[in-house]
Order: sequence, then structure tokens, then C-alpha cells
Amino acid sequence: AVLSRCGQAIVKASDDSSLFHEVVNVAVESGGFCIAAISVIDPATGHFSTAARAGVSIDYLDEIASAGDDLHASSPAGKSIRESGTFVCNDLWLDNAAHAARKHNVRSFLVLLLWCGGRLAGEFRLYSTEPDFFNEEETRLATEVAESLCFALESIERKRQQQNVEAELRSNRERLELVLDATEEAYWDWDMLSGDVQQSLRYDSMLGFGPLEVPRGYDKWLSMVHPEDAPRVARELRDFGTSGKILYSSEFRMRTRSAEYIWVLSRGKVVRRTADGSPARMVGTLTDVTDRKRLEEEFRQAQKLESVGRLAGGVAHDFNNLLTVINGYSGLLLKRFEQGDPRRTQLEGIRRAGERAAELTRQLLTFSRKNVSEPRLLKLNEAAAESETMLRRLIPGNIEFNTSFDARQDEVVIDPTQVQQVLMNLVVNACDAMSSGG
Repeated sequence: AVLSRCGQAIVKASDDSSLFHEVVNVAVESGGFCIAAISVIDPATGHFSTAARAGVSIDYLDEIASAGDDLHASSPAGKSIRESGTFVCNDLWLDNAAHAARKHNVRSFLVLLLWCGGRLAGEFRLYSTEPDFFNEEETRLATEVAESLCFALESIERKRQQQNVEAELRSNRERLELVLDATEEAYWDWDMLSGDVQQSLRYDSMLGFGPLEVPRGYDKWLSMVHPEDAPRVARELRDFGTSGKILYSSEFRMRTRSAEYIWVLSRGKVVRRTADGSPARMVGTLTDVTDRKRLEEEFRQAQKLESVGRLAGGVAHDFNNLLTVINGYSGLLLKRFEQGDPRRTQLEGIRRAGERAAELTRQLLTFSRKNVSEPRLLKLNEAAAESETMLRRLIPGNIEFNTSFDARQDEVVIDPTQVQQVLMNLVVNACDAMSSGG
């Protein structure tokens, strides 16, 4: 009955404490022992402390503890326990310190060491009111209980270790999720043999979907890649699979929930291969690089504008040299003709055209940063009116252009060319914003 109930207790127990208490209670209730106790050892100090006890005479344990009872000291009893793991005393009343045993009616006792994973874990004590109680049969039954108890301890320890490992894995996974979320990266795990693809929740949110809404699997993933990019991406993956390389990297566009496309950077690493060396499993991350792509495009446009500015500056510089000659000779010729001479009117027209052309070249040189800015007092109404003709040439025929120059406080200190440049930028941007006319 004791072995059966102890077996049931071992199966039900979920931790050391509940196991110990159930076993000592069963030993007292079904085995008829006056005391049953289990102690555990502190690995750091080697000292034993009671973990569970039961019985009508448990006060005896307190009394012998205060008297300094230690079966693990350098005594014959201690030596017997260390060598065999068992110690039996069949009549405590014959001992010199029998007062406590007589007082609590304790006659015989048995001590069995408990082992867990190859190390000493504790001891199991049984006390009886009868002398010579622990004969060979009773000792064998008690040993079986102790062995079952050791087996249960090892099972609980394995379960505890497994729970610790699982908790650590959950913690590491959560930490990984937090780190990747902080860096705005998603991760994926691709079984290249079955085609199954596992993705983090960040993968879904990056594409504007709710948790687990992004279709899983290689074929479904490829269907979300931009049609212009999908053939290239599939080809890159095929070539990667036969290249023997470990690291993979590619940029492409993926469809979001709103049917728009974002640029992503996919980076991966082969973590398992088949017997013939083909990739069997890849893991990696997905990063939204749309902003970076936009900045790269803006940078390319800026480089183009810089090239145009340099070209315009070079042309304007050469043209300005020619205009200097034209304006210089027209000025010399004007000095030869008196007022009222019809030829002077023609020369003045040449001179005015040359000056306007010189002003245009000065604008181009300023635009290309090849001319020094010359701020002066300027009336904005007049400057805007003078730029109207040039601005109208920039406007498409499907856009109406109206002007009104009635600013009351219009005097500012600024380079006239910079004013014209500002007006030109405003007009060009406005035209771009009205692509269908207006």
C-alpha cells in the first residue's frame, strides 16, 4: 500500500515541495511510522535542512537537531551512510543519548540518501515506535520508495530544466522581436525544400496588414513582388541556390495592403544544406528602404541639375564674352552718331537687346554659382514686371498666367537676379502641380 500510494504521489507531483509532503504523509498514514522526514542538502555548504515531515513524534526531530545530531559527520553512522547510502538503528533506547527517544517513544529509525542526476540531493528518514522494525524486508521496501523518490526528483529536475529552456527561448524570441521592431526590420525563415515560409508579425505590419494576414509560402510571397521585379528576384534566388554562396541580398518592390508598392531590402543566410550541398533552409530579415530609395532618386536629380547648371554656366560664360564685344562696339558706334540720326535708333535697339542678353547670362551664371551676388535696393513690383516676359515662356499653353503688381511696401535689398530666380522656381513648381492645366 505504501509503494502504491507513493507511486501515485510521484505521478501527481509537479514540484519538489508537493512531492516531499505527499511522500512523508503517505509513509505515516499507510506505513505506520511515527515520523517520516525528507531533508535537502545545500550544495554550497553541504548542510541538510528539513523540507517536509509528518508524524505524531515530529518534536523529536527538533530536540535532536538542537542537540547537534549529525549522521553525516565523521562517525560510524556517518561512514556507513557515505559508503552504502543507508543507515539503520534498531533500538535508540540503547544509545547513551536515549533520553529524547524515550521521551517521544521512538525506538528505531532508517536513513536513506537521495540522489538526483548523480549528485547528493538529500535524505529520507523513517522512524518507528517498535525496536528492530527495519528488518531486511522493511529496508528493501523503504529503499524502493527512496529509489522512486529519486526517479521523481530527476523527472521534476528535467521538467524544470525544460521549462527554463522554454522560458529562455521565449525571452530570447521576445527580445529578438523587440530589437527587430526597434530597427524596423522583419525576419523570415524559409524551408527551401517544402516552400514553407515563416514570417514575424513585423513582416505583416511593414506591408500594412494585420497579424498573420500576409500569405505564407514562397509562391504567395513571390506573387506580392512587383511584376517588374518578380522575374529578376526569382532568377536571383535560383542562381543563388546553385552558387554555393552563404549570404543573399536583394532589393525589390512589394505590394502593400493599399495596393501600393514599397522598396524592401531582403538579406538572408543559408543555415542548412542537403547532402548534395543544395540550400535547404534560409533565414533572414526584411527592411523597408523606401525612404532611402527616394533620397537616392532626389540625389540623382540634384546631380543632374548640378550638371545642367555647370553646362549652363559654361555656355553663359562664353556667350557673355561675345556679348561684351557686341555691347562694347555698339557703345562705340553710338558715340559717332548725333541724336535724331535714324541709324542711332537702330544701334540703340542693338544695345538694349545686348544688355537684356547680358542680364540673362548673368542669371545663368548666378544659377550655376559662377557669378557673385550683388544685392542692391530694388522695387519688387518693377522687378516682377520685368520678369513677366521670361516667365510666360516657361508656362505651357493649357495654363492661364495672370499678373498683378500692386505691393505697397515693395522695396528690398536683394540681387535682382535672385528675385528672378525665385519667381522662376515658383512658376515652374506651380506648373508641375497643374499637370492637367488650370
